[in-house]
Amino acid sequence: TIQFGAEVKLTVDLEVMSIEGVIGFDALIYYEPRFSFEAHYGASLTVKVLGETLLGVGVHGMLSGPGLWRCGGKAHFKLLLLEFNPTFDEQWGELPERTDASTSVRELLARDFSNPDNWSAVLPLGTDGLVTLGTEPESSATLAHPLALLRVAQKTAPLNLELEKFGETRIDGPRRFDLQQMTLAGKPVPTTVVKEPLARAAYFELSEEQRLTERCIESFDVGAVSGAGGYVVPTVGADADVSYSTHYLTRTEPDAEFALALADVLGALSRSMLQQMAKAGATGRSVLREKERLRPAQKRKLELTEPAFAALDVRTLARIQLGPEVVTNETRARQKLRGRKYSVLVEESELEEQS
Repeated sequence: TIQFGAEVKLTVDLEVMSIEGVIGFDALIYYEPRFSFEAHYGASLTVKVLGETLLGVGVHGMLSGPGLWRCGGKAHFKLLLLEFNPTFDEQWGELPERTDASTSVRELLARDFSNPDNWSAVLPLGTDGLVTLGTEPESSATLAHPLALLRVAQKTAPLNLELEKFGETRIDGPRRFDLQQMTLAGKPVPTTVVKEPLARAAYFELSEEQRLTERCIESFDVGAVSGAGGYVVPTVGADADVSYSTHYLTRTEPDAEFALALADVLGALSRSMLQQMAKAGATGRSVLREKERLRPAQKRKLELTEPAFAALDVRTLARIQLGPEVVTNETRARQKLRGRKYSVLVEESELEEQS
């Protein structure tokens, strides 16, 4: 829906006489289930002499359409001591027929989860790649980094909820689709739910009041992600057995003069000077060392979560259990309260503030 309006006022003051005019409207446009609008309008003009109304005319009403048009309202006329207020209500046309179409959401979801474009392999944020992937021109497969997260998501319909409709069509077949388990190479792997914002009115029946007062966009389960997201490349040294060989240079060998001169210089440097040179060298300026210096002493993770919902009995204000898990989706919370009378849904933070 789209709602908008405007109002314009005009006042002319000529000392003994004044003229006042007002015109405005408020319109509400619906795009679903069919295109229609409803507009409330008003206009008036008043002429006053010495503060007394000499002439007044105005009209206020409502216009809706198209298809079945309706125009109704009330007019006002005043001339000196004469005044009358006629009303009108006219209707013409017919409502367009609504097609009884159906959609198989199961087929759409099966097509989405079989689409390679909905599968991706991405590195976790803040993780060092260590290796760079090449390309295979003759292959259409998606290359996955060894540390990548495997992600699949779609925006056709919400998961883990019972759908009531699909767009403006009824659902043919199952109405609920649960994401139960994700397997790689035949073995189950831990997964995390992927959420995306979707329009509630496209999948659930909402009243006109709900469309105007409640949230129209909500985060729903649309897929899953799996992988070693907590992997961090360490910056500390690793113990290893190092093998080496000793070779003595003579003046007759190629580049011996440079090597011996370098050895003389290094031998003359102090331990503190060597430490300072190591910090400015390639090892000290590596990416891992730079990240280690910028890393805070204490690891603090900032997370933004959606508000949790709680249910109350309006008669006793007793809490109604929504289940063992925390419910952060308003639609899921309302489905859990389906069939319960005298229940109200509020955000958990409202109860904490009152307590």
